[in-house]
Amino acid sequence: MDWYLGQFPETGRSARGELSVDYMYYPEVAGQIAALNPAMRVLFILRNPIERAYSAYWMNRRGKSDMPAFAEFIRPDSDFVARGFYWRQIERFLAVLPRKQIKVMVYEDIAANPQAFVSSVYEFIGVASAFAPPSLRQQVGETKALPPMISTLLYRQLTRLLHVPAILAVWRATKRTTGLKQVRSGSPTHAYPSLGPDERRRLESIYHDENERLFEFLGSRIPSWDE
Repeated sequence: MDWYLGQFPETGRSARGELSVDYMYYPEVAGQIAALNPAMRVLFILRNPIERAYSAYWMNRRGKSDMPAFAEFIRPDSDFVARGFYWRQIERFLAVLPRKQIKVMVYEDIAANPQAFVSSVYEFIGVASAFAPPSLRQQVGETKALPPMISTLLYRQLTRLLHVPAILAVWRATKRTTGLKQVRSGSPTHAYPSLGPDERRRLESIYHDENERLFEFLGSRIPSWDE
């Protein structure tokens, strides 16, 4: 715990925090967060669970030429699919933290209006909501479908170089100055094959009841998830 708290030194800033998708998924984390800081504000950013599952599959497939087809993972107990059961995960946090300290947002809204999205986040955590960060339209991650040999070289070998602080600093500076990772179209892109209609229907059936409970909690549907 001393090590963890040491990652957030006093700097005079109004708010400090971090993020991890795993905090949402593992059952014991909500209680641990509430015990650490009962005043903690928790923000969930939810992506269409179907798109999230498919994207996660391709991210995990990088450098794995022998990985089974996505269709074999379309079942409720698959990790790719289970992480998309959002309502049951949010419910655990609602059991230990006040509703006012929990905010649920939609990933697809980032591309629709980045400034409005971050302004809502800033307002929730109590900082200047008009601030526009330099990275506002920067695409941080993108999943690609690459030939096995190239994928192995890129993801298992070359990315290790980014753990070297000097190289990471140069890479980040290059992105900032060249606009290399800039989102210019208004929505994130990916380069893996489209999800097949049969697979999509199977996922829609799996997620239907869970999504309906989430929509009831939010008081409205999420139009982009119904398309």
